[in-house]
Amino acid sequence: MTKETDPSKTLNHSNSFRSSNRGALEEIYRRVFPIVRQHFLKNSGTMDDAKDIFQEAMSITWVESNKGRFDEGQNHNLEGFIVQVAKHKWMDLPELHVRILLST
Repeated sequence: MTKETDPSKTLNHSNSFRSSNRGALEEIYRRVFPIVRQHFLKNSGTMDDAKDIFQEAMSITWVESNKGRFDEGQNHNLEGFIVQVAKHKWMDLPELHVRILLST
């Protein structure tokens, strides 16, 4: 069983994230930010966009997690949740729509 598939490791990861454990936050950043960055750079975004929205996605995930609306034990994946929040926030950016219109 790998670290990603071991439920006890995942739950501890989620609990560490909820308690703002520095090591857990660094691990999440190291694993998830490259995915978000790649998506944004491929879709007319900038590195600054990726950093800003990733930070927003982390904050939203933390709030939702602490409200009890996110539980990895219920077939949710913390990293996947963060990526999805970031993608949704990306699509909400008005500047994105202007960039797309200007590039066509």
